[in-house]
Amino acid sequence: MMLTKLLLGQILIVFAVVVGGLERLALFIPHQLTVTPPLPQTDQAAARAVAQDRFQTFIDQVGRRISGGRSLAEDVLTRGTRETKQ
Repeated sequence: MMLTKLLLGQILIVFAVVVGGLERLALFIPHQLTVTPPLPQTDQAAARAVAQDRFQTFIDQVGRRISGGRSLAEDVLTRGTRETKQ
């Protein structure tokens, strides 16, 4: 019974993290698009190069996480277990 409650608690933590993160992201994106002015035409090529580099870094990090065998959900559950024991 105790294990079931612990597992349920961990599932609820993961659910709250996912839903909360998605909600914040859904609020942030329209706001950011509204308040950020467009770049001048002369700066757009440099901005695209920086964006491409950042995106490639992100993809590399995702690849390392996948090849490492641990998922974000596992990390959250592990963190939740440690916090529950404290």
